[in-house]
Parts: sequence; C-alpha cells; structure tokens
Amino acid sequence: MSVARALRRAAAPLRRCAAPYLVDQPTLTAASGRSFTAAVEGSAAGVRSAPLWTLSRMASTAREVGRESDGGLLSVLRAELDHERKTYSQPKEVSRGPPKPWTLTDKQGHADIILRRSHGQEDIAVTCVYQPDTYGENHADDEPEGSDQDERDDESASCVNMTITVNKGADNPTLEISATSYGNEISIDHVYFWEDKDSRDALYDGPNFMQLDEELQTQFEKYIKARGVNRELVSYLFQLLDDKEQREYMRWLQKVESFIKQ
Repeated sequence: MSVARALRRAAAPLRRCAAPYLVDQPTLTAASGRSFTAAVEGSAAGVRSAPLWTLSRMASTAREVGRESDGGLLSVLRAELDHERKTYSQPKEVSRGPPKPWTLTDKQGHADIILRRSHGQEDIAVTCVYQPDTYGENHADDEPEGSDQDERDDESASCVNMTITVNKGADNPTLEISATSYGNEISIDHVYFWEDKDSRDALYDGPNFMQLDEELQTQFEKYIKARGVNRELVSYLFQLLDDKEQREYMRWLQKVESFIKQ
C-alpha cells in the first residue's frame, strides 16, 4: 500500500466526522464543538499511526527487493568460493616451512610476507610480494619461436620482487638491497645504504646498480647468496606466494559474500 493511499484511508473518518460541522449552520453549541474536537483528535490519531506502519512495511519491502537484486551476485560468489575450497591444496613445500634457519611471518590479509634469519652479528630480513608477470603475456607474440623469451616463459610466468635488509644492531645503519627473481635467477636492482632511517627521502640512495663495475655487481650477488638468498629460498618463495594468493583470494570472496548478504 502506498503512503498516499494510506493517508487517504486514514483521513476518511475525519472527513465523515467533520462534515456535519462544516455545513452552514446558524450557531455552533459548546456540546457540538466538543464532539467535533473529539472526532478530530480521534481521526488525527489514525492519521499519525497509519503512515508509520506503512513506512515500516515499505522499508522491509525495500530490503527484500535489494536482496533479490543481489541474488545473482551472491550465487556467483558462493559458487566461486565453493570451487576454490574444493580445489585448494597446500603444497608440501609450503607446509614444511621455509629453508632453515629462516623463520616466516605471514599475516592474514596482508599482501607481503617476511622471512628472517641471523648471520653472525647481522639480522637479515627478506620482504616480498607476489606479482604476476603480465609483461611476458603481453609481449609473447612479439618474440620469434625458439627465442630466449620462450625459455623464460617456460621457467616461470611470475616474478618475485624482494627487499633484503641487513642490520648490525637496531641503532646501526642499514644495508637495503632491492632484487627481482624470475625463475631461479636473482637479479639485483639497487643497493641502498641508510645511515638514518628517519630521513631516507633526503639521503643519497646510491648509484644505478647496472652502471657499477661488473666485478662489483658479481660480489654483491655473492654477498646475498652467502646470507641464504639463493635458489632454494627463491623456489620456496614462489610456492609460498602462489599459495598465499589463493588463500587471500578465498578470504576476500568470503568477506565480500558476508557483506553483500547483510
């Protein structure tokens, strides 16, 4: 029932009760005045109450209509979530944990993961985020068959961007190495040296790594390998980050489904 219709229905008794008093009459007695007032007050109460019930019903109806219109989205979300849960299986390489002596920090809902270890007096952390290698997909047709690009695509369709930090005490300077891994190969992108971590934006961040002397580049590569950033670790990272992406995707589906159906 619409609000206007409810108002008209509730006002009908008012019109009927007031009609005798609205015609031309020579005088209006006190008794008839009191009767008119009582009729008006009684009918007004009906006018006030009727729209509240109607608005409540309209709000309830609106919620039901919203749920019905969202039914298709909810159905697809649930189907996708059920499919992911049925097909998900954690790789053994991930369930066994990282290569020793690395320890893993993996917070639910966060895109990155952190691996930590000690090396003598150094505290080492490797922070990385999984990123699909869209470049290989977009440019695969530009490469001739049998090219090096084909071999790289076979090795891995993804890359791991990592930040390696080396500290010798909390209050000491930090050596930070930015690196990327395609397949089992680790490529250093930049080497930073931070004396004051609170003012990094104003500090010189080091030369372009590819412009360094080749022997210096080689020694930096040996430096990170000596601290456990090697092929074994990278292989584990690929498995771990791929697994994390699946777990976070299922968590996202569940959160969105719960929100939509509220």
